[in-house]
Amino acid sequence: KLNDEAAKQPTNEAGRLTKEEVYVSANLASIQTLDEDMASEQVSDDMEILQELHTMVREQYKTSYNEIKQAYKKGDYARVASSAHALKGAMSSLGANRFAKLSGLLENYGRELQAIIKAGTPVTEDQTHLVSIYIALMAGEWQEYLTVFQDFIKRTAN
Repeated sequence: KLNDEAAKQPTNEAGRLTKEEVYVSANLASIQTLDEDMASEQVSDDMEILQELHTMVREQYKTSYNEIKQAYKKGDYARVASSAHALKGAMSSLGANRFAKLSGLLENYGRELQAIIKAGTPVTEDQTHLVSIYIALMAGEWQEYLTVFQDFIKRTAN
């Protein structure tokens, strides 16, 4: 069973979902890349602490994103889910709501795939394809977050 948001998604001519279709179906565009008010409140408006928090989250991203990619290659969807969960928490702490939502989607989907495997049912190519789409979207969303975060820091420094 695909997660609800993925199950509603249209397919391209080849019957496979595209990044754009997943992005739209998950309604990611309606979610802020960075909730600047929340980010500021998390650190009592101390931008130096926010930058330190960002540095820690950047390291978490590097570790967890690489773990997700490796686990995906091995078909270890429990590990995909746990690494996505770690990213969801880290990004939520910074107010990176869109990335956190995307991480949550991957976490849930990874858990669903692990349950399928545990039940003795093979995972289909289409199901693994959706994982690859989530991973690709995460990479793009990370770049978007970095841009928005740096712009925010520049504006608050002035």
